[in-house]
Amino acid sequence: TDNSDNLKFTGFKMFLDGSGLSRNAWMNEVWNKNYIEVDKNNHGHPLWDIDEFKKTLRYLSQADNTISIHAIGDRAIKETINSIIDIKKTSNTKANYAIVHCTSPSQEDLLNMKLNNISVETQGAFIYFFGNEYIANFGKSREHRLFPFREMFDMGINMCNGSDSPVTLYKPIYGIISSISREMKTSNNKYKKLNPDQSLTLEETLKSFTINCASVM
Repeated sequence: TDNSDNLKFTGFKMFLDGSGLSRNAWMNEVWNKNYIEVDKNNHGHPLWDIDEFKKTLRYLSQADNTISIHAIGDRAIKETINSIIDIKKTSNTKANYAIVHCTSPSQEDLLNMKLNNISVETQGAFIYFFGNEYIANFGKSREHRLFPFREMFDMGINMCNGSDSPVTLYKPIYGIISSISREMKTSNNKYKKLNPDQSLTLEETLKSFTINCASVM
């Protein structure tokens, strides 16, 4: 139906993988658990047959709306980016693309997101509520890639912030504080902050919760 003053359709959401807490998001390398143990043979998994995912994403792109794609694991993030790049190369779509969560992108991923105008819809509140659990599951070798907000801003990627309610409490103050301080609620002496070098300023954080989000709609 046509948009009206009471109802506006802004786009689609797709889910390519699962969760970082339950270790079923789609990863290149196997998951860790309990900080140092290896979750043997568990790479997580995609929720789609990849060919079907690409076909559906291409079909939805014809509508020229926003398409937000849930991707937490680094394999899911890369597959999403590559799929979008392929669509942009072979069509005239005007769709806006965003990766939801984008928890552990590589530097190459971030560069390709910048070059192809792909936004990020992430949640600073995850650092506060789940930071220690994420470190335990991603492991020490991948910890430094978790929620690289400073890199995103410095590279000029459109980073949007939110709560992911009801997964975390909906009040934005949690995400605002943790995006700046990088402090974790259930911290111990070893992991008091998660990658503090990736912290944002107050102005940047407020921008991520307001005009950056509006630009994706």
